[in-house]
Amino acid sequence: MYDTRFLVRRNTEYIREKSVQLRLHKLACLHQSGSVAPIDAQLKAPNGGTLLGYGWRAACNGADLVSDKLRARLGGKLGDFYLRIGHGDVMSFDPAKGANHDLALAARFQDT
Repeated sequence: MYDTRFLVRRNTEYIREKSVQLRLHKLACLHQSGSVAPIDAQLKAPNGGTLLGYGWRAACNGADLVSDKLRARLGGKLGDFYLRIGHGDVMSFDPAKGANHDLALAARFQDT
């Protein structure tokens, strides 16, 4: 099979790079024609609510990282997800007799 992921990634990055140039060109054309007013160069300082929200989000992210590290150190780290495959009907199905199906391993070989 032909792997297209490299081409897709390259084309996506190319479009992302060129879109900036195309937007700047379009804005320059609009500015020369007079349909767009000039952009004010002064930047406004963020207000207190914005800064408090940013601080709260940063503190929550930091707390999540610390709790994940502590959980991993104490042995309570989240495990990998496995799909159990077994046979039987609704009344006779026993999950303990099923086999683990490693989704990461299956995803690794899906394109071949």
